[in-house]
Amino acid sequence: MAEHPSGIIVDLRDLNDLDAASTSMWLAASRAASLLRPPAQLVLSMPPTRRLASHLRRLGAVRFLPIYPTVEQARVAVASRLPPSGGG
Repeated sequence: MAEHPSGIIVDLRDLNDLDAASTSMWLAASRAASLLRPPAQLVLSMPPTRRLASHLRRLGAVRFLPIYPTVEQARVAVASRLPPSGGG
């Protein structure tokens, strides 16, 4: 694929990850997106109360892997290139 989007939004509202076991996968996916040329930004959408969201915030990952409570908020942020609000 010669072209790719500058932002990739992943809707995780229905993800069943009660103990945040997928954390390393999302960190790796974010890194892979950032290595594309031109780079793409991976953006997650999930309720801020999810353990995965809390874990990513504790790790400081929201500096490079933004989390928004809704897909619509993620779309607006990606479209306007606004910095994340700290995960929710």
